[in-house]
Amino acid sequence: MSEISLEHLDLVRSKPCSVQNKDCWGDVVAAHLVSVGSGNSRKKPSLRHLSAVPLCAGHHLEQEKSTIIFNIKHNIDLSLYALQLAIETFTGVEACWHNDR
Repeated sequence: MSEISLEHLDLVRSKPCSVQNKDCWGDVVAAHLVSVGSGNSRKKPSLRHLSAVPLCAGHHLEQEKSTIIFNIKHNIDLSLYALQLAIETFTGVEACWHNDR
């Protein structure tokens, strides 16, 4: 499991921003919906990494304030996408994510 969580972060970072609109800016990062703390803990294996979704730097700053408000504003469900990405990590079946709702 330990190596899987770090591989999962690589998968997340390889995806485009979950919002994908004209307001995207900055590199895509693995934004954790469940806090992993600061410092080296982000580089250590953890099941919390499975809560990560891809967000550009700008949307990550916005999401960190409140995921609930972020989901409502952008009409998305980041928790559902995190689950789909975790399934992709374990099965290899690509997550189907469309932000056209």
